[in-house]
Amino acid sequence: MAASFSLVMVLIVFAAGIAFGDQGNRIPWGSLPREDRELLGRYADRWDRLSPDRQERLLRGAERLSKMTPEERAEIKERSRRYRELPSDRRELLKKKAEEFQSLPPQERDRVKERYRWYKKLPSEDRKALRDKWHSLPPDERQYLRNERRNSQPDAGRRGREREH
Repeated sequence: MAASFSLVMVLIVFAAGIAFGDQGNRIPWGSLPREDRELLGRYADRWDRLSPDRQERLLRGAERLSKMTPEERAEIKERSRRYRELPSDRRELLKKKAEEFQSLPPQERDRVKERYRWYKKLPSEDRKALRDKWHSLPPDERQYLRNERRNSQPDAGRRGREREH
């Protein structure tokens, strides 16, 4: 009888843990430093209901934001605004692309980031010319070039020649 009572108690405690989630790992809003509360202010009313994992991710984001310059923060804010204004199908496509990027090997992600930084440093007229040139290519040629880029490992000489053009 005592064994069955113990088993019932264990099951009740286990079920309560599932029903209420793991409250022990959550970070109370009041325990956050003032800077984090300021950065995460829009989550204040629901912070205590967020999963511990979500809280941790938000805190990591706040830490990155705290290290940014005001200009970098303004750029992030603008990108976030533009993202929210996108149609849901476009947001889904961007999420898919981000997941694809994250699934790349680290070396390939670094290469993509390097190429993006190179592109962003170009004068706006040059970026526009590259975009126009890209969009003027037939779809099959664009796909061919995408595949070529994916399948080739850039060497220092090739990257240097690309920068000259």
